[in-house]
Parts: sequence; C-alpha cells; structure tokens
Amino acid sequence: MKLGIIVGKSERSYEKDGEKKMARTLHVLWDEPRQQQDGEQGRKVEAVFCRFDISNIQVGDQCDFIYAIEQFGGRTVATLAEIQVIGKAKLDIKIEPVKAV
Repeated sequence: MKLGIIVGKSERSYEKDGEKKMARTLHVLWDEPRQQQDGEQGRKVEAVFCRFDISNIQVGDQCDFIYAIEQFGGRTVATLAEIQVIGKAKLDIKIEPVKAV
C-alpha cells in the first residue's frame, strides 16, 4: 500500500504504428516516506504512468496505489496494478514567486 494525493492529471491520445493509444499520467504528492533518503526533506511529487483507465480519478483525490510483483525476463519488478480512491484531500498549496532584491 502506498498513499498519495493526486495534484495533476493528463490523458492524451496518440497514434503508434497505425493504432490509437492513450497516454495517462498522474502527478502524485506522496505521503511522507517511511525512511527518508540522505539529503531528502519533506514530501516527494512524482509522475505515475498508468496503463489502465483513470477517468474516475480526479485532482484532489487521496488514493491507495496497489502494486503487483511480476517477473519480466528474469527480473522481479513492481508494476502498478490498481488505484483505489479513499477520500478527498484539501489541496491548499501556495507557492509564492521569489521577489528580486
């Protein structure tokens, strides 16, 4: 289980080899990591690419990201299997521009 808040979303269609495809990206503000790496502070925002429909997910949703462990060519990797909306987050992020001195 990995919890995060959706702060951005994009879905765009494109064509590859004559076939229509859909690129889906969620920008996620993750809950504080259980163990921070050296030099990290605060929370991390990452782009998550989704292979499945995300039309039911909205900016401001708090979600549980569920990963599955799969084998690919002798490697073990975690792939995003499902996203469950568990609530709404209040997004009140304000970043003020730097004032020149």
